[in-house]
Amino acid sequence: MTDSPLSETGPGGRLRVRRASQPHWDADQDGHEQLEAARSQAEPRQASVSIHAESAIPLVRSGRVRGELVQAFWAGVVSSLVASGLLLGLSWLSPRARAAIARFVAGMNGAGVEHTYETQSAASRDIARELQRARWVKILASRGNELTRDTFSLLTARRGGSLDSIQILLPDPGQDGAESWLQEREREVSRFDPGISNGLLGSSIRNNIRYIVDRADRAERLDLRVADFPHVARIVATNRYLFLTVYNSHGHGRDSPCVKIQAGSVLADMALRFFALHWDKSTSPALGGSDTPS
Repeated sequence: MTDSPLSETGPGGRLRVRRASQPHWDADQDGHEQLEAARSQAEPRQASVSIHAESAIPLVRSGRVRGELVQAFWAGVVSSLVASGLLLGLSWLSPRARAAIARFVAGMNGAGVEHTYETQSAASRDIARELQRARWVKILASRGNELTRDTFSLLTARRGGSLDSIQILLPDPGQDGAESWLQEREREVSRFDPGISNGLLGSSIRNNIRYIVDRADRAERLDLRVADFPHVARIVATNRYLFLTVYNSHGHGRDSPCVKIQAGSVLADMALRFFALHWDKSTSPALGGSDTPS
């Protein structure tokens, strides 16, 4: 701050009045100080950003990370090529080779499922082939209609040779009380097929039993029995495979899925145990009674 006189004599002797001096601040110095203060506040944030950026750059650029990314990329490419090659190679293999691979995979997973058919009817040809090779056969069915058709007719045609036994277990048509499994299945079927009612299911079983017994007179080692058991599945088992049809509650057995299972697997053993439990309680069929529902 500076002081100056209030008046002075100008040119020609004229009196000139000056304004009183005001405190004088150095504008350049004050602006510089404010700039320095703002810069000092911004520097920590800039430094923090700079530290993070500088620490990330070496990580991204490091050879280890680049190597891992490259390895992952090429691993994905190679695995895709291998999978495509395997699929292409399997398509060139013969049906027998593909079946062998399926058996190998089924044996590894322990369940033994070798093939799944969308319907029981779709498995008929495969079942017929296995019945021709079988040493023994066990069959449990809910009605037995298919036992009167070509798929199973070869069982009664085979004589001697390698076929040791044929065991067929059907529902007992004589046990048709309200609490029997036979009536339970008829009530279930009648919900989607109203024609199956008033004892028609039992009558159909009785007719099938008569047909099988008649053919059994010409077949060796065929044993037919009846029992009251839950109608939840059909079992066709041989020493090589077991075909398990899991009945739908909303459709006939012929329209239910069928699974081909390797003998000796967990699922096959479970199904054979179910068969054995009811076979032990079974009896020879009584053929008396009417063939038509009352």
